[in-house]
Amino acid sequence: YPDGTSFTPDRSALPTAVTNTKLLSSQQNRFMDSSGQGHTFTVSGTPKVAHESPIGTATAWDPATHAGSYDISDSNYLYASASSDFDVAGGSFTIECWMYDEGHGSSNLSFFEYGAGGSWANVDYILYTNATTLSYDRFDGSSGNILQQGTIGLNEWHHVAVAFDGTNTSLFIDGTRVATDTTGQNLAGGTPVLYFGNGWDGTGWSGLLSGMRIVKGTDVYGATNSSITVPTAPF
Repeated sequence: YPDGTSFTPDRSALPTAVTNTKLLSSQQNRFMDSSGQGHTFTVSGTPKVAHESPIGTATAWDPATHAGSYDISDSNYLYASASSDFDVAGGSFTIECWMYDEGHGSSNLSFFEYGAGGSWANVDYILYTNATTLSYDRFDGSSGNILQQGTIGLNEWHHVAVAFDGTNTSLFIDGTRVATDTTGQNLAGGTPVLYFGNGWDGTGWSGLLSGMRIVKGTDVYGATNSSITVPTAPF
């Protein structure tokens, strides 16, 4: 300040990217990617930036600088164009987010998906719910291969992570490994799209998404671990 006093900016709500982070979103006060890769999103309908967050903060929430999540509902979602950053086949990777499900459906409802349209065989990978079950599905070279397990509740935050170490693929919910196998990840082909809160077939999901991250080339949590430490601060 001009009077000589010092000022330390509050950076508690600013995300930081770990090495090999290719996407980092849904915890800013606008629709943006903070990974440093410069990915842009297209809005469908009217998704919103929300103050609700799975991570507590010691500072008062200010809409000018803070946010906690993206509010997604049915036909109101975001998507990004195809990028090699999202093609995680061929090496270790981590895909994760916080999700807050506001309405279980009796069909497969996608909240994080990368794939081309036409059929499920064109989906590279997808996280989705069906009633109270949360699943991860990926293309194994010939068809979709489901790593299905894990029960989630309505109107509560859950941390979801998929870790692949080059051999093992594991699905973690709230720090506990709920499923694991040795099926690899392949590219399904076509021109894929990255969806937040929807999918190629329009099966809209309703809820909040926060801290959506893709790390290509690094298994952040260790796929062979039976449990992981759930993040307690923004990425």
